[in-house]
Amino acid sequence: MKVSAIVCTYNRAGLLKSAIDSILSNSYPDFDLMIVDQSENNETKNLVNEYAKYDERIRYLCSEKGKSRALNLGIKETKGEIIALTDDDCTVSQDWIEKIVSVFELHPDAAIVLGDVIPGEHDPSKELIPRCRSRNRKYLGALSMKKGIGIGIGIGIGIGANMSVKRWVFEKVGYF
Repeated sequence: MKVSAIVCTYNRAGLLKSAIDSILSNSYPDFDLMIVDQSENNETKNLVNEYAKYDERIRYLCSEKGKSRALNLGIKETKGEIIALTDDDCTVSQDWIEKIVSVFELHPDAAIVLGDVIPGEHDPSKELIPRCRSRNRKYLGALSMKKGIGIGIGIGIGIGANMSVKRWVFEKVGYF
């Protein structure tokens, strides 16, 4: 399964570098990385363009402000069957994408997978969680939705900083 990882960012090029490094070090062979930038300067653009010179998996988009706008743009501009989301202040394990794919393969009717977000060394004054990695996952089964679409969810303790969604969910249910 092709996976498109998306990271939205706003004026945090310094933090983003660690996130990019961790995602690009993933062992899963079939993924790309979209950085959606809402920054007021060119630091993030310059950083991502430097990576893109050496790694064709990485792409850069500029977006209007607003995380939902940025996520939706990123989703529309990627091609992966699975959309893997994390934040610019997170780092992921080298098997993050592999674990996501394995849950979807184990539970083919699952549409959304949420993973744990584990605080690393944390500076509360900066309001960030600098480490994000997958841990325990369990399958909850199908849920009913207003539009009559059943969606299976695999979940650990999850938030948007470690969320993966099959592309068809956005097409059927709508975007952020």
